[in-house]
Amino acid sequence: GEGRMIAMSPAQLRAVPLSIGVAASPEKAMAIIGAVRAGLINALVTDTKTAQAILEALLPR
Repeated sequence: GEGRMIAMSPAQLRAVPLSIGVAASPEKAMAIIGAVRAGLINALVTDTKTAQAILEALLPR
């Protein structure tokens, strides 16, 4: 539950030299992109399908 959760504020995450996000689901592509753009993560562990969805979302239309 929340009583055992350790969390950092967005400002604290931006100050950390290495902030690793872990996410797997193509449906999360836009959220992952948002987290990177906001400076909340600067490394990502994911699967191939999610990585492909992220790349496709970033392609110019």
